[in-house]
Amino acid sequence: MKKHRFYTELSFLAAMLIMPVAVEFVKYADFGMSMVVAPAYLVSVIVPFLSFGQAEYCLQALLILAMCIVLRKFKLTYLCSFLTAFIYGNILDGIDLFMRYLPTDSIWLRVLYFAVGELLTAVSVSLFFHTYFTPQAYDFFVREISSNFSFNITKVKLIYDWSSFAVSVVLCVVTYFLTSQVQGVGVGTLICAAINGFLIGAVSKFLEKHFDFKDRLKCRKFFE
Repeated sequence: MKKHRFYTELSFLAAMLIMPVAVEFVKYADFGMSMVVAPAYLVSVIVPFLSFGQAEYCLQALLILAMCIVLRKFKLTYLCSFLTAFIYGNILDGIDLFMRYLPTDSIWLRVLYFAVGELLTAVSVSLFFHTYFTPQAYDFFVREISSNFSFNITKVKLIYDWSSFAVSVVLCVVTYFLTSQVQGVGVGTLICAAINGFLIGAVSKFLEKHFDFKDRLKCRKFFE
């Protein structure tokens, strides 16, 4: 089968647009968000003057700062990671202006939103895997810590994910005392944890089967 050429720079742009839409669909499904993004959402609920997108890049800035302290160094790519998060956060808030009008009075619509959100999440993450641009701090933190200390990246990712889940549960409890509502964490959080890896792997195989990812610009060396 002849593969179609797909530029890695376009892969990054597509992922940056698809990921916020995916997150918003899962948010409005209201079954619980993934353990990676739930902390930022709950912070935005607890701190009213912070939007979801602003909470995202603020938390990622703190994560990058923590990484600098642990590794005792700073590289330009760390700043690029924050820039990615900043752009993503603003796109997320922009998309929310439209998606907040989604009808949520039907359980079947919410199930549909969740399914679409999960599929789009897998697509966006897979597209991020096929670009050389610096990822957001969540994945970048895992990659840098495992690389610098020669840790198994799968184990580091697992520890990071469940640490995020623990933080999400604590923030969910705080949110409940403030709003008398359980938000951000739910059965959907567990479903995300169970199927995200499988979905991302399946979408990545599909993309690699049908597309040949190539660089269009000579910029890769600046991000490695």
